[in-house]
Order: sequence, then structure tokens, then C-alpha cells
Amino acid sequence: MIKHHPTDDLLIAFSAGELSSSLSVVISTHIEMCPVCRHQVERYTAQMSDESLNQQPEVIDFAANSDDIGTDANFDEMLSGIIAEPESNFAETFKSTPSKVIGDGFELPKSLSRLNVSNFVNVGKISRARIELDEEPVRTSLLNIKAGGEVPHHTHKGFEITLLLQGKFEDELGGYVPGDFIILDAEHTHHPVSKEGCWCLTVVNDSIQFTKGVNRLLNPLGKFIY
Repeated sequence: MIKHHPTDDLLIAFSAGELSSSLSVVISTHIEMCPVCRHQVERYTAQMSDESLNQQPEVIDFAANSDDIGTDANFDEMLSGIIAEPESNFAETFKSTPSKVIGDGFELPKSLSRLNVSNFVNVGKISRARIELDEEPVRTSLLNIKAGGEVPHHTHKGFEITLLLQGKFEDELGGYVPGDFIILDAEHTHHPVSKEGCWCLTVVNDSIQFTKGVNRLLNPLGKFIY
């Protein structure tokens, strides 16, 4: 069962279309996997639509500019048709999007399948491919940790969002399952390990900092890995 979700503030901002592309992508992917947050987004979207439609419109004297508008009833029907928005249905959107397979047969979530993905680069048991959103310094990536792989103890100069797409991993903070949405920052240090292998979607706005032993020599590569 998914235990970690975006905050309500993030879901509301997503529903209002106020997030950057990178954050919109990771939350779209989470709600594709999480029926609880998908329901919340549909509820927030409906509320915002209702609030928008119920705003007091500006009074305009159309009759002063036209002789053939027709009856009030016809005009109200025409206006309703113009401003009405279809009810949000994320599930149907995901179903209608073609699937895309990358790497060693990993099927991308539908929310990612239309995006450009760079070639993978490999560091030990970690493979990383950028999702090309052109939002530097924010970087959005697909991360594959092979079975038995790990990311050495590290912290973050900025924020790191990790959405687990497939498989499992664990760190000092607990274990994670597909759909878990994890936000960390400079206050956190962790050591992700995946016994069976996993695929993640990550969003970071700065490089990671390795904190223990010889791995600290890899800090110049922190931005390269994530």
C-alpha cells in the first residue's frame, strides 16, 4: 500500500496548473499510480471549476451592439456551451495514452510515455536517463538501481523528490513500494538500498553530497549521478 503522498498544497497547486513542468510530471505520474490522490485532484479540480463558473460576470449590454442575438434562453445556452468544461477523468486519459518501453523492458507510466528521454549513463549498478524538460537547474530523471545496488550515504544541497515506479528500496527512514512519493532536503541523510532492483522518477534542484568515507571523493559527480 502506498504510504507516502504529495502534500495537499502540492495537489492543489497541481490542480490549478501552477506547478513547473518537472513537478507536474512527477505528480501526474503519482496520481496515475495512486487512486487516493487521483480522487483528491479530481475533487480540487471540480471545486475550482465551480468557483470559476460561479463568479459574478461583468454586465455587458449586448443588445446595444447586436440586433440578432436571439432570446435570453438561447443566449444562456450558447454561453453555457462556451464556458462549460468536461469533468476531469484522469483514468481515461491514462488508458488512451500509448505505452512506451525503455531500458531492459521497463514500461514507462503513461504520464511519461510522450516525453523525450535521453540515453542512459551507468555508474556501477545505477543507471540514469534525463527526462528532457529544459528546466535547469531542476533535473528530472529516470533512475534504475539494479538488484543489490545502492546509493551511498548522502544528503542534498537542495530538494530531492523520488517517486518509486517499480520494485522496492529501503533506507534509514523505512521501506518503500511503487507509488510512494518521497521528499527530502538538506535536513535528511540516507542510504537507499534495493535488494531486488527498482525504477524511480527523481526531481532535484541541486547535486547530492556524499557524506561517508571514500565516497566523498565522488561529490564532484553528484550532479552527474542525479
